[in-house]
Amino acid sequence: MSTANDMVGWVIAWAAAAVLISVVRTARQAGGVGLVTAFLVNFGMAYWIGAAIALLPWYDPPNVQEIFDGFRQSTFAIVSFAVGVLLLAPRRASTPEVRDAGDARLPRVYLVLGLVCFIVLVPVANRIPSGSALVSQGWNLAVAGLALGCWCAWSRARSVAFGWWLTATLCLPLLTILTQGFLGYGTTAAIAVLCLVASFYRPRWRVFAAALVLMYVGLSLYVTYMRDRNGIREIVWGGAPIAVRVNTLYQTISTLEWFNIYNPDHLARITERLDQNAQVGAAVEYLEQGLAQLAYGKTLIDGLVSLVPRAIWPSKPIVVGGAALVTQYTGIQFDPTTTVGVGNIMESYISFGTIGVVVWFVLLGAVLARVDAAAAAHLRRGEWPKFVQWYLPGLSLLAVNGSIVELTSSVGAAIVVTLAVNSLIARSRAQSSRSQRVVVRPTARQPGPVVVNGRLR
Repeated sequence: MSTANDMVGWVIAWAAAAVLISVVRTARQAGGVGLVTAFLVNFGMAYWIGAAIALLPWYDPPNVQEIFDGFRQSTFAIVSFAVGVLLLAPRRASTPEVRDAGDARLPRVYLVLGLVCFIVLVPVANRIPSGSALVSQGWNLAVAGLALGCWCAWSRARSVAFGWWLTATLCLPLLTILTQGFLGYGTTAAIAVLCLVASFYRPRWRVFAAALVLMYVGLSLYVTYMRDRNGIREIVWGGAPIAVRVNTLYQTISTLEWFNIYNPDHLARITERLDQNAQVGAAVEYLEQGLAQLAYGKTLIDGLVSLVPRAIWPSKPIVVGGAALVTQYTGIQFDPTTTVGVGNIMESYISFGTIGVVVWFVLLGAVLARVDAAAAAHLRRGEWPKFVQWYLPGLSLLAVNGSIVELTSSVGAAIVVTLAVNSLIARSRAQSSRSQRVVVRPTARQPGPVVVNGRLR
């Protein structure tokens, strides 16, 4: 049995690994676009914050033993991720920045296309095989547009435009609440863009100060959202008009509860919903008691099978979402309509135990660092379509609470969508260029006036 005193060292080790990644990458001038940093932030929200709260002497969560068991696995994961990022990822020299490069219209193009897919086409695509997976990438396309917009405005010293792009980014969580009733999607997207901004914005002390402020505001928004979540979702999922949704959201924000570390209700809302350690710990205990057997890579095989589009294989047995897998390895029963994310840690653990967690996160760290570096190189050279081609799959890798099936299918869909969108943009630009060409034909030279002895003839 672990105690709080035992866990202090694990919490410190987890934080030290995350800091080591950031410090070493900064010293190497790795030149990323914030994908690795965004992963660390998302990972910390899902695992480190909950464990740190469980150590507070004035708070005693009911499932503290499961939290500690799960957090140990998350510490193995973050250390393994550091090995992949710092030792196995290829080192790339920092790419010289090319100012005034890239088409300034592209950020708006990607943003508009993404929002159209996210808001308009998703309901239609759900009825088409593989359509939902492809169209859902429109959200990431909008995120890429915002990221490009921030970069474009900053690199061209347009402070007002930069402020507008940044404001739009900060509104993403509110947008997903209004349209879906979920806070997480918008928060993850905003974190990705803000981490990209942090990779180039100077001075760094402003970035650090802004990060502290945003973290506190984010926690305050989260505990307030969790207070009103059921009412918000009832209105949104019930198809209420946009005016009603906006009014409901306004009522929530206007009664914002500033996060208080001494408020047990605030702490409970975080450990019960945001913290993923208890779920991982439940799987660890379930397997140790012999109530289930290791999957030995079955879920990994499902991840590879999920790459086959349902348009090609209509009867594909792989289903994304649900809670069956979590119930199978924890014994916890969920509402049949509830989708429970298994998470990378739990899924790799139920396949091969701790060694599965170590191997998976070493590979994930190496791959994500490589994608981060490639996206940065294209961004700084002004090759923005190629940047998006790397950035969208990278965004799919940030889903720390998703399953491997969701990860692989999302990455595959991101590659297809970026290739298709970039091809359409290239054709449109080529057609526009051809239409603007002016063909100049030589005209017959007219004889000029003849002057003889000062007189015009």
